Amino acid sequence: IEVMNPSDGYMLLMLAEDELVYNIPVGLVKVDNNTEVKELHWSVNPHQYEYNMAITAELEEGNQLAVFVGDEVRGVVEATYFPLTDTYTANLMAYGNDGEELTFRVYETSTDAELEVVDHLTFEVNGIVGNDIEPILLRSITTPKEYSLSQNYPNPFNPVTMIGYDIPLDSYVSISVYNIMGQKVSDLVSGEVKAGYHQVQWDGTNLNGESVASGVYVYTINADGFTSVKKMLLMK
Repeated sequence: IEVMNPSDGYMLLMLAEDELVYNIPVGLVKVDNNTEVKELHWSVNPHQYEYNMAITAELEEGNQLAVFVGDEVRGVVEATYFPLTDTYTANLMAYGNDGEELTFRVYETSTDAELEVVDHLTFEVNGIVGNDIEPILLRSITTPKEYSLSQNYPNPFNPVTMIGYDIPLDSYVSISVYNIMGQKVSDLVSGEVKAGYHQVQWDGTNLNGESVASGVYVYTINADGFTSVKKMLLMK
């Protein structure tokens, strides 16, 4: 390969141990002006695992992101600067086996504290989630400052997707799914919800537990006067 495109991920499949040689990068690259080698808060031995998965997440400057399966570290990286979006991102390589549940923790260097992350992912062999231009957002366990409804992930999906929502105060929350005709398809949340970051799953079924057809659906949230509407695409 002669050209490596910015923000694209590349997977090298090796038949034997070897050395990768590449030229000095030009143009749009990820840079870190601090040349000091820093010791990471966690450590992992990638040679113990056969498969890997690339995850790019937005992260605060100087912080570190680690991925776990249970209590076992499966990858760790420090945020680096991406000039195109003027943000810091973590290009994390996770190691594991297909179908394992991945959890995350953030090491906040300014406070020397470990923060747990609300969002989880499922390990997919050779999977790529996010990139430097569109990184995923991992939410640390703190109280959100405002109500919000996140775009479902994955989208499009088949047949299961996750919907995240933030509640700054204990509130009565209603989250429902509608078809494009405005007919209610499913009630996902209906009741009192504690303040915090939350996720709810929709499995592509209706109020009677029957599978619904492929197409565009709308999901809404109502909480203490806050309302928001987003679209999602079910593809079977």
